[in-house]
Amino acid sequence: MNQVTGTNINRKDGRAKVTGTATYAAEHQIPGLVHGYLVTANIAHGQIKSIDTQAAATAPGVIAVFTHKNPPTVSKPANDFLTSKIYEARLPLSDDQIYYAGQIVGLVVADTFERARHAAHLVKVEYVTQEPILETSKATFNEAPPMLGQQMTFEKGNFAAGDFASAMAGVGAEITATYTTSSELHAPMEPHAIIAHWQDPDTLTVYEPSQWVIGSQRTYAELFGLPPEKVRIITPFIGGGFGSKAFPCPHAILGAAAARQLQRPLKVVLSRRQMTANAGHRSETEQTIRLGANADGSLMAIDHGVKSCTSPVEIFTEPCTGITPAMYAAPNLRTRQELAVMNVFPVDVSHQLIESLTQLSQELTKWMARQSYGNSHNGTSHNGTSNNGTSHRNVQINNTSDNN
Repeated sequence: MNQVTGTNINRKDGRAKVTGTATYAAEHQIPGLVHGYLVTANIAHGQIKSIDTQAAATAPGVIAVFTHKNPPTVSKPANDFLTSKIYEARLPLSDDQIYYAGQIVGLVVADTFERARHAAHLVKVEYVTQEPILETSKATFNEAPPMLGQQMTFEKGNFAAGDFASAMAGVGAEITATYTTSSELHAPMEPHAIIAHWQDPDTLTVYEPSQWVIGSQRTYAELFGLPPEKVRIITPFIGGGFGSKAFPCPHAILGAAAARQLQRPLKVVLSRRQMTANAGHRSETEQTIRLGANADGSLMAIDHGVKSCTSPVEIFTEPCTGITPAMYAAPNLRTRQELAVMNVFPVDVSHQLIESLTQLSQELTKWMARQSYGNSHNGTSHNGTSNNGTSHRNVQINNTSDNN
């Protein structure tokens, strides 16, 4: 067996990255390359009343302007993790509705990046605005829906019988604490980008940072009606991802579709400003934990409730409670999650992939927990609820605890 612990191991890509010889997605040189720049919504909720692209379309170097009135062709995938997965269930430019600020409403393609960016700012959009839900205090929370067939509520012991009082009865100490975590935005050194190159109408090469190359290959194949072997994903280096580069994002889907229609290799790179709305995020949460313990410190009851938020275009629950029963044993345990739909951009759902890969393990640990408490008071309890969601938050904690 190779000795790893205590041994210095160099990253295979380390030298290339620190010496500047690593070639990232947006740096590949493709003959005939053209450039795309996104037009994004400046309201959080409403409808496009009118969109004027005439000035942009006649600007120097402009090749095409795409909006919901003339979107490039793309097919809706299964979006089920098994055969395909995209970050936003709603396809880009599929309608005139605005669900969150920064939503893509257009793509301008030109012969240079600078000309594409200039023309994108010439697109004039008029909206019919609606009141957005942007604050959790104004949102409506409901029981979180199942994820990949797994319920988001788990109960054991007296909790399972709905008897909260009995679950906490007779404990030597009880504590209740509420913690809040704020939204987190992805900010990898390498921005999200794609170069889509169609060798012919049925053969696609994608230069894109991908944390799940095989999944991306299958997804692009579904999006464009191709066999997977006709799609090639090139991603030798990733300049940071944090889970946000696992699946094709709206800008990438739109870029690949536009490249196919134009039959030109097309590059789309998100600006830092666009990254805040088009690269996923981690939802804010409010988590209330109630513990009951005996005088010797052994936990007798755990109650973990969570509230998180999701987007209208991709329903996803932050998997906050799954680790609780896996790490702590108690004869009475309850985990539950509530979800509110708000006018925010989609949360980073790549952790759904992680959760789906561990779903079998969690089923096994739940069975082990039921067996262990039937045999030993001090048995290890691993009861998991598979929360296949994605959203995490910065640590901004308010701790209000009362000891009884």
